[in-house]
Amino acid sequence: SSPNTPGLRALQGKAELEALAGRVRDAMQTAGVACPLLLKVAPDLGPEDLADIATVALARFDGLIVSNTTVARPASLRSRHRGESGGLSGRPLFQPSTAVLARLFRLTEGRL
Repeated sequence: SSPNTPGLRALQGKAELEALAGRVRDAMQTAGVACPLLLKVAPDLGPEDLADIATVALARFDGLIVSNTTVARPASLRSRHRGESGGLSGRPLFQPSTAVLARLFRLTEGRL
């Protein structure tokens, strides 16, 4: 979900995520790797995207990491760098990340 990598966030779509998880699971099996498969989720996703991610995650992943950096730029930013592109982290991300965490917890019934 890196905002600095063009097109990478598109992999969080349901079909793309299912395909990616399948390829990763196949590669893990071929390589004999037995470790948890986790998905890092961006804080900028809407309710429908989060519902899709929860569905795929319950079927194909062992856990979720919520959240990554945001591409949003809250009006409260005071830094002279507030207009720069790329990922933003830290205090401005606390509320949106907490909201995504709560939503995914409800959608997965706390199983991930």
